[in-house]
Amino acid sequence: MKALALTVLLAGCSVAERPFAPPSVPLSEPRRLCTSNTQSDCRSVSSVERLLHDPDLHILEAVSTPAGRQGAKVLTLRRDGVVLRAKWRSFDSGNLVNEPRKELGAYAVQQLYLSPEDYVIPPTAGHCFPLAEYRARVDATATPSFGTRCVFGFLSYWLPNAHDVDDAEDQGILGGDSLYDEELFRTDTVYRRSLVNLNVTAFLVHHADAHDAQFLLVKDSGSVRVYTVDNSMAFQSITNPMVLFREDWATLRVPLVDTKTRARIAAIDERALQALATVEEYEDRDGMLTPHAITDPTVQRDAGMRWFGKRLQVGLTQGEIAGVRSRVQELKQRLAE
Repeated sequence: MKALALTVLLAGCSVAERPFAPPSVPLSEPRRLCTSNTQSDCRSVSSVERLLHDPDLHILEAVSTPAGRQGAKVLTLRRDGVVLRAKWRSFDSGNLVNEPRKELGAYAVQQLYLSPEDYVIPPTAGHCFPLAEYRARVDATATPSFGTRCVFGFLSYWLPNAHDVDDAEDQGILGGDSLYDEELFRTDTVYRRSLVNLNVTAFLVHHADAHDAQFLLVKDSGSVRVYTVDNSMAFQSITNPMVLFREDWATLRVPLVDTKTRARIAAIDERALQALATVEEYEDRDGMLTPHAITDPTVQRDAGMRWFGKRLQVGLTQGEIAGVRSRVQELKQRLAE
């Protein structure tokens, strides 16, 4: 009976797409992220990270995501006249196999070997919204997190003009119904590099739901870039049984042809791996969780979220880090062959 319930729970992590409401307030320009092939008229990863962390970031509205359950919302947010959108998962929306904290963990793992202009996971950050504001805009029945006066969760930048695989095929961006387009892989260096990086990242985080429907494509400056935007089933999560019938991008599917990627993987060391234990830190100030400088990035605690007095640290468990270490070693061995 437990196995049946788990299968139903996993299968419910991916559902048919629903109609998606556009923002009622115009989004600020530029909306596209700066990348290796787009360095002007764009928003840098670091600037988006600062916005997502900012305690003065306010919710304008919330709508359901186009697909998926798990309590995910798309929030329209404002800070100092800048309006943007982000996917939101509250801390308490997780379950046995699907945990919002892992979105932040996956975002940190890609940083082991990628520079911001090559990220395949959009900017992601923890945030705690004031309870009154959250109840007014998102969920009238919400309860505060950790006995504070705010609701804690994780924000991921909502990519503008992004296409899922089916839509990309309809728009002529892809030549078929697979994320892997052989001709595009041969001719578009940006697509080739980003697909390799996506494959490596999904492998390193042991993504348990890494099928084509989880990924988005953005065509910009004449090239195609791929992103993984749902990473809450990772780090020793039980694999979604539906992946058995689809392409699993958590297995290495494309050759590591990019010299830059190969060199950076080879340079990953134990210090970088242990730093994954604390990705972000927050301090309880009068009942509000606000960002705080990391005081000990390598604290040895087998918990992904842990309190030290009034400070909350968020990162990977030692078991999760061990899994990443093992997969890094496997990658290095492959590169040495």
